[in-house]
Amino acid sequence: MSVAKKIQLRNGEEIIAVIHPYWLKRGWRYILGAIFIFASFFFIFWLFRQGFWGYVMFVFGVMIGVHLIFTAWFFRRANCLVITSERIVDITRLGWFDEVISSANYFEIKDVSIRKKGVFANIFNYGAITVQTKNQQVVLELPDIRNPVKVYNLIFEISEESRKKRMKCDSRTVYESFVKIIPELSGEDLDKIRVLISEHLEICENNGEIKI
Repeated sequence: MSVAKKIQLRNGEEIIAVIHPYWLKRGWRYILGAIFIFASFFFIFWLFRQGFWGYVMFVFGVMIGVHLIFTAWFFRRANCLVITSERIVDITRLGWFDEVISSANYFEIKDVSIRKKGVFANIFNYGAITVQTKNQQVVLELPDIRNPVKVYNLIFEISEESRKKRMKCDSRTVYESFVKIIPELSGEDLDKIRVLISEHLEICENNGEIKI
């Protein structure tokens, strides 16, 4: 299943980035798996001369190696951070049949923090990103992210764009609502509005924003 279908994109929502855990964190599994496979083929003739149990050991060694490499690859691909134009989605695969999907809209985000723990995390520049919402009901913890500062800046940039877009939409909604209720306003209310508009137009003219 694609990421878009898994998170069920909303109307007008776009995927900005899909970030997977840094492969180096599970690198020992790839290395250990390769060692098992290499050793099995390196001793293949000696193992086959041992008869039945030699064949069993060969197959067993290859299967362990393939299993280690495949599980490392599968869980790295299954776990990801999805940054969209409207929200952040954390897809966490805890087991073969155990998956958790959590999301937070940008206007719900209270704080985003980065933590790089350990020598290797600082040398190879990977770490955890924690996203906390305003109501503290949702906390997204995203471990082993490559170049977390870059991801943090991306989240901040998209969040700011989303905030400005939302404010623009809210202003437009207020304006349209105001225009609709003008016929229902009394002469006194309209006179107050006229004074406020005149004062604001004068300020804008003095600032050089408009010319009257």
